[in-house]
Amino acid sequence: AAGSTIVYASATGANVSALVYSNLSIAGSGTFALAGSPTIVGTLTLSSGDLSIGANTLTLNGPVAVGSGTLTGGASASLNIGGSGAGITLPGIAGGLNNLTLNRANGATLTGPVSVGGALTLTSGQLAGASNLTLGNGASISRAAGSLDAAPTFAGTVNVTYTATGVTTGPELPAADSALNNLTINSGVAVTLGSSATVNGTLTLATSTSTLADGGNTLSVKGTISNSGAHSSTGAGKIRFNGTAAQSFAG
Repeated sequence: AAGSTIVYASATGANVSALVYSNLSIAGSGTFALAGSPTIVGTLTLSSGDLSIGANTLTLNGPVAVGSGTLTGGASASLNIGGSGAGITLPGIAGGLNNLTLNRANGATLTGPVSVGGALTLTSGQLAGASNLTLGNGASISRAAGSLDAAPTFAGTVNVTYTATGVTTGPELPAADSALNNLTINSGVAVTLGSSATVNGTLTLATSTSTLADGGNTLSVKGTISNSGAHSSTGAGKIRFNGTAAQSFAG
């Protein structure tokens, strides 16, 4: 029923059904493993025990209340943060995640370590506490209207794609010269550099409606440029070929 709470309170753990829950409470001992990909519309309460996502997707559309319980992910685990209302607070996630998606206008706050090895998708809202976030080597970041409040830890190289227009780059774009592999500006998207950056792989302006404004900053490209779009420059801003081997420019 709407507004009801389902409580898992076994002393030895249990499987958690893949349902749409008004509210879900984990209040037992041991591991409570998702048996599929549930959605929690209201509050997830982690009173005790461990809620394990496993190779599933957990969708949270409401707040998380944490007692002594824990949340565990894994190499194939995904977490979607959606819904409306106030921003929500997330605990650290042992074992990390494959994918993390934020699509909540008022955002979410990380209060403990979370690693993402696959895709971080910033659809809407700000992910605060992003200094608790680690992006694994080869991870991807897709940014629309969402954002990070601080730079995460980049444990290797990442690929960054912009999918919504009118965005100024932020801490999702690595400051370290070696951390950004590919940078892509999708069709119909105009992006302004908020700071200088280095692309070690390919800079792609996908179509004639893709625009990169340098904002007076320098974008160094050590790989190739695949350009079907436009570059606009301010002051001393520029795109600079900065590779140690022959480079190519297409478009």
